[in-house]
Amino acid sequence: MEVLKQLSDPQSRGTLSDRLNPSHPCFDKKLKAGWKGFSKKERAAIVECDQKKMNASVSAVVSIEHPFDANDDDHCETAPEAYRDVAEAAMADLEGGMCWPVEWFKEDLLIEKTINRSYHVPKMMDPYVKSQSQDVLEIPKPDTPAKMNILAFSDSMGYCKNLFANVPEGRISMKKVVENYHTLTQEDVKRLVTEPKKGWDMVIFAVGCDPPRSNSIDDVIEQNTVISRLYFWLAYEIQRSENARKIFCLVRGLFHEDTKTHMKAGLGITVCGTLFGMTNTLRQELEGVDLHFCDTEYFLHEESPLWVQIAAEAFRDSTFGMIDVRILESGRYVQKRISSKLYQAANKEFPMPDKGVICISGGNGALGLVMGNWLLDKAAEQGKSGFSIQFLSRSMKISDMNMPLWKDIEAKAAKLGVTVEQGKMDMSSMEGCCKFIEKLNGELYGFIHSAGVLQDSMLMNLTWEKFETVFQSKHHAALFLHYALEQNPQKDFRFMWNFSSTSVYGNMGQLNYSGSNSFLDVLTRHRKAKGRPSLAIQWGAWGDVGMAATMTDAMRLRTMNSPMPYFSNKEGLYGLECGLQTGLAYFSVFKFNPPVMMGSVQYADAVPACFHRNHYSEVCPTPPAPTLERKHYYTIYRMSKGPQMLDPKATPLVYNAYVKDAAAKYEEEWGKAPKKLRIYDPFYCAGSVVKHLTELGFPQVYNKCEDFYDVVRDGRVPEHDVLLTNPPYSGDHVEQLLRFCRSNGKPFLLLMPNYFCAKDFYEEALGGAAMAKKVLYLCPRKRYFYWTPKGLRKRGKVQTQHAGAGGNRTSPFISFWFLDLDPLISAKALLRWWQENDQDSACKLCKLTDLPAACKPK
Repeated sequence: MEVLKQLSDPQSRGTLSDRLNPSHPCFDKKLKAGWKGFSKKERAAIVECDQKKMNASVSAVVSIEHPFDANDDDHCETAPEAYRDVAEAAMADLEGGMCWPVEWFKEDLLIEKTINRSYHVPKMMDPYVKSQSQDVLEIPKPDTPAKMNILAFSDSMGYCKNLFANVPEGRISMKKVVENYHTLTQEDVKRLVTEPKKGWDMVIFAVGCDPPRSNSIDDVIEQNTVISRLYFWLAYEIQRSENARKIFCLVRGLFHEDTKTHMKAGLGITVCGTLFGMTNTLRQELEGVDLHFCDTEYFLHEESPLWVQIAAEAFRDSTFGMIDVRILESGRYVQKRISSKLYQAANKEFPMPDKGVICISGGNGALGLVMGNWLLDKAAEQGKSGFSIQFLSRSMKISDMNMPLWKDIEAKAAKLGVTVEQGKMDMSSMEGCCKFIEKLNGELYGFIHSAGVLQDSMLMNLTWEKFETVFQSKHHAALFLHYALEQNPQKDFRFMWNFSSTSVYGNMGQLNYSGSNSFLDVLTRHRKAKGRPSLAIQWGAWGDVGMAATMTDAMRLRTMNSPMPYFSNKEGLYGLECGLQTGLAYFSVFKFNPPVMMGSVQYADAVPACFHRNHYSEVCPTPPAPTLERKHYYTIYRMSKGPQMLDPKATPLVYNAYVKDAAAKYEEEWGKAPKKLRIYDPFYCAGSVVKHLTELGFPQVYNKCEDFYDVVRDGRVPEHDVLLTNPPYSGDHVEQLLRFCRSNGKPFLLLMPNYFCAKDFYEEALGGAAMAKKVLYLCPRKRYFYWTPKGLRKRGKVQTQHAGAGGNRTSPFISFWFLDLDPLISAKALLRWWQENDQDSACKLCKLTDLPAACKPK
């Protein structure tokens, strides 16, 4: 990539302040490379700059209680201007992004062992106040919180018991603990919820900490059913009675990614997987009830210091319901939405097969057909054929609306030499899944589970039967498939995709769907931790297919004006490809409406609104807290810390689990500094190539006076990272060079006349039409001029018809760079990178079909 930058338009690095100026050409490129794109000095400057902006915002909050001098206009305007600048920059970053994972960042808080000691706010605020005023900030002492009536649904593993043993002193008035929850009916739950006349101040739901009786599929489904149904009944009765104010949902091991824990716990670790999605939707549906979700270690001994932290999490008023939390041995972590850009540094590939079978459940549906079409496009890009795609369903019937998609797939597959067919599969039973997998005789290469059924209904109208319908088609089917694959190993099995949904993070009317998709994510993490292929893709709203394609104009307009509008097929597939690069176990694909999204994080009048703004605070900066009330302490605390993506102490768990090692390996192999990049030029040029490339910052150039063809034949090709040359144009030099480049497996950049891309041998020498399409063309906006070095051309062969203005002989033809940087980066990704970064470049990078008119061969 560095070579390409130099070839296109060399730029000076500039001073530190220049390089950190967003308008500087280097800044965006560094930013897209993530935190590693900046030097240590640059990182420190960024953090300092960001800290100043946060200080200004916090100062605005402080000024509400401690106004600055009325004559000090600068102080009054700093915070609003600072936030406006940050918000505008954030909206620009949201534009065009389609892949949005979540991350767990470390955020330790003080433990509330005694009342009102969860934050030492004056001490925390002093550094930010003293910069504006020498007075110590005086915060009114809050009222002593009233003692609470607690209803608890306890587990048998001791999690609930140990939580109560470490509750801050003076916080409980009355508690009722339900232990034998397996036999409860909905009437029992109703009676428990409505029992006290004054209601329950908090309900602790720890049932999710219990494992199934065994790790068999049947026992996992049975225990998951008991847990999910009880949680539904509880929410239903709370909504009807309005007799509870808080719900604290405690689970264990739900977000673990480490192999050791998953191997020891087994499939049972997934058993409460539905609770995360259900909790997020209940936040939106249970008006007046605050919900707090807390995950902790799967294995905890009774003497663990974490019990104190878990209890503090449940009874800390100022953070309750504000963010999803994990309490681990390594600290307290919170979940935030982030961009995939930094995570794409893993640069994971998605290779297509040349044999075997790819299956798509729900294959007669619109999304299944879109995926099949995309797979064929990837096969064409990679020049692969000889495999088959089975589009599976129970009916094998394609609707009239989807028939054009199917016809396009059949035509494209026939052209590529890929077999496509509609097949029958019943995923509603373990037996059906096992029989189908057995019939494949170990030839399964990949499986996309896109099947699913919607039974949407608001909580007040929801029934358990609607849960069962959704569960059976979604995560029960995924469990059956998981079992079938464990019982019938496939020799070349490379991927298993579970199509999840952004409803995992809450969607009104989809309590059952949120829960089922949430389970898919947990199952994916479990399979990934055990070394099995697995991925969960949390799709947002597709706009070109399915129900969205037939909605009314009014409905479409309302949706497009929402924070997350519908996206096109092209945008959705772009998000998928970005996510695949990360190597993550799960990620979301959706589109932001930046102005509307920024507007949605401005509110802080209720706990759910605070949760929303906190969850998105890494991509949508939080505005200053309106007052110094206790309910805003957490907002002030976060603002004083700054963005966690830029905090080296934040310890991002997801990045460390899936991206860190892969990114380091890729960086070691391909991310070499110019001075370490090994360039091979096989055609000798009297020292000029070495001299010029060294001047550009690339000193490691191999260009010796030796016969290139002898070197290849004798196996003496030097070690190199990239081949770069301007070959002789006579004879069959170019044809042989192209054949070598294609078999060499290294990136290449060849400066040659335009007519070679129209030669009969061109495509065949590059490995066929599909492989030839991987080559891109870097065309100068001004024509290259050549001249023969003095003394190297005989007088009789000197031509004058192509002489330049200075009398030097110039090239009689148009020339440009032929390049293919695979496997460093695909042609598609390189084009996208160029389009995002190309600003007034001296060249144009394009496909063969998009060559400028002046560059096309005659």
